[in-house]
Amino acid sequence: DNADFSRVQIFIDPSQVLQMQAQGHEIASHTRTHPSLPNIQASQMQDEINLSKSDLVGMGITNVKALVYPYGDYSPAVESTAQTAGYIGARSVDRGFNDKATNKFELKTQQMGNTVTLDEVKAFIDTAYQNKTWLTLMFHQVDNSGLPLAMTPELFQQVVNDIASKNMPVVTLEQGISQM
Repeated sequence: DNADFSRVQIFIDPSQVLQMQAQGHEIASHTRTHPSLPNIQASQMQDEINLSKSDLVGMGITNVKALVYPYGDYSPAVESTAQTAGYIGARSVDRGFNDKATNKFELKTQQMGNTVTLDEVKAFIDTAYQNKTWLTLMFHQVDNSGLPLAMTPELFQQVVNDIASKNMPVVTLEQGISQM
């Protein structure tokens, strides 16, 4: 059963996704067609969540354990459907930090984009370190497009260098959830 990707703009192909997995990247589910999950019929929501996972597994992706909500949109029904589908947690776009009390299906993030400065990112990192919380940085795209959700490769590298200089652990969603 092949997914209908006719309505989806694909930026990378399956071989690239498999290569990313082989290099240690976690591949999370993000639905089939990127709808706002709380705003569609329950049966369509179930298909989006369940079939996205099965599409990835059919492609050869292993351990699809986390869901990233399109647009960050979720509701109790979406959370329940994700949990029933076998996901161990899901990330929203709600701003903040995560700790052991955070709902695993309402994980918070700090969104990176074209207006974020290195000092702001360092402040997020330092806050997480000082408060012993889990910081999820969301890099939607890394390029020189100047689009609102784009971060330049140079700034991205500076963020990576800052994290590395502090010997901070970097974990996947699955690893972070398992420590909660």
